[in-house]
Amino acid sequence: MDTSLVFLDADFSSRDDLFHTMGSWLKDNGYVNEDYREAVCRREEEFPTGLKVPGHQLAIPHTDSEYIEKPGLVFVRPKNPLAFQEMCSGDPVDAEMIFLLLVKDKKDQMPLLSGLMARFGDGELMDRLSRETDPEVIADLLDHCVKGETTCLS
Repeated sequence: MDTSLVFLDADFSSRDDLFHTMGSWLKDNGYVNEDYREAVCRREEEFPTGLKVPGHQLAIPHTDSEYIEKPGLVFVRPKNPLAFQEMCSGDPVDAEMIFLLLVKDKKDQMPLLSGLMARFGDGELMDRLSRETDPEVIADLLDHCVKGETTCLS
């Protein structure tokens, strides 16, 4: 995972501000096309991606591959939690960590989602991601954990 895709203590006023700001950055850096921002907002409204795991609240926004120019996983830890809706219930989620999935090839979406979902229940990993201050460490943790390595904490 590229450390330039790790954003810590980012100041966003809302979920829409996150999508607008990150969408612009991702477009400027060649990750997404000009329609990404609208597409990710629309998809989040239709299919919420908030998730509550023991001790943490997350979101995993994503959209169709036609809006992605190059793949990646963006980790955002906002200064203040952002309001999302839980994916199954629609209940409020105050996301303290956001994982923006940039899937270029549709066949890669399920393995990426599965890898993340399998690790979201790992309290030690989630605690570490919630407090780690070094983007390189976060990128390394996510890179190893998403690949499904048995021991992803070092």
